Amino acid sequence: MDRRSALALVLTEADGGGDGNALYAGVQGLRQEHDKAFAAWPPHVSLVWPGPSAAQFWQRLGDLEQALAALPPLVLDLDTVTVMDQGKKTGDARVYLVFDLKDCQPKLRELWETCCCGLGLASNSGGADGCQTGPEPGRGRPVKGRGKATGAAPASSSRVFHLTVGQAPRVKAAALVKELARTWKPQQWHVSSVAFLTMAEGSSRFEPEYLLALGPAP
Repeated sequence: MDRRSALALVLTEADGGGDGNALYAGVQGLRQEHDKAFAAWPPHVSLVWPGPSAAQFWQRLGDLEQALAALPPLVLDLDTVTVMDQGKKTGDARVYLVFDLKDCQPKLRELWETCCCGLGLASNSGGADGCQTGPEPGRGRPVKGRGKATGAAPASSSRVFHLTVGQAPRVKAAALVKELARTWKPQQWHVSSVAFLTMAEGSSRFEPEYLLALGPAP
């Protein structure tokens, strides 16, 4: 697996129904102010990171496209920003600010498992080799170069899929979340594809290289 690639849901200006630009601008406004990974990642929900190498992705492309085409598009509710520790110790100074997508977890879990199966990775209770277990580049300890994923992913029943919009000192997080609850207008994200993201040599930003379409709406 490759730390310079990922499979993810990527928010674009076209994904907010009739008001997609407002959704994208709103999320990016939050990220620009609060997310130290703003320059490294587009707004996204991570499914598989570290991701497949380019060779692995193109080799498994047919399987991925066939599997994902069997799933309908998703509508994700971006209602409120909450605090997520992502398994860190209580004494850690910073926490993550996220849309926790709590009402969409079963569908996102099915999407994750489908991606893992399409890549030939296990997605059972033993975990999926290659799925994210630590901070992404730009959000935690810097990751240099390419490397193989270490350890197993959390079991699908415990993983929480989310859209990160920032980080905050733990002591200030509650007040910040309260303020965002007052100012953020709930919106819906219409998801029609899974993106294969890559970071080119010499670059420090992940960009979509290929979009894997979800099937038609039921």
